[in-house]
Amino acid sequence: SAEFICVVQHEMQRFSVIQFFPYTFAELSLISLHWFLTLFASVVHMKVLLRLWDLFYYEGSIVIFQITMGMLKLKEQELQTLDNSAQIFNALSDVPGDVEDVDELIEVAFRVSGSLTDVHVDTHRRKHLAYLMADQGSLVNPESSRNLPKQ
Repeated sequence: SAEFICVVQHEMQRFSVIQFFPYTFAELSLISLHWFLTLFASVVHMKVLLRLWDLFYYEGSIVIFQITMGMLKLKEQELQTLDNSAQIFNALSDVPGDVEDVDELIEVAFRVSGSLTDVHVDTHRRKHLAYLMADQGSLVNPESSRNLPKQ
């Protein structure tokens, strides 16, 4: 989910809602993690889910990012009217369940994420994996007591 936030921050700079609520990214990270872990299975209607899974299996994991950005774009005007972080959190939580027209979602998703590529997503993914590994001490550090003893 961390790489998604970086992708969204980069790709959605032109979205006006981002300018009004800089803390929206933290809330979005909390909410979108569940969407990604379940591939939207528990948050969208079945007719929408099957189309999204078709795209996922045909296009790959980039579709998850594209569709999520499309959902956010469809709700952009509504999000701009909200006054506080609780309202934003609730509205963001409801975004996938509010999708009725999957064709419109797909069209908007591909339009707003036109410059997004697998390379871009993979770059962010590797960057965040390196941060996580360094944070957890998984990188080889000769001074670390968690590494195997020297022979």
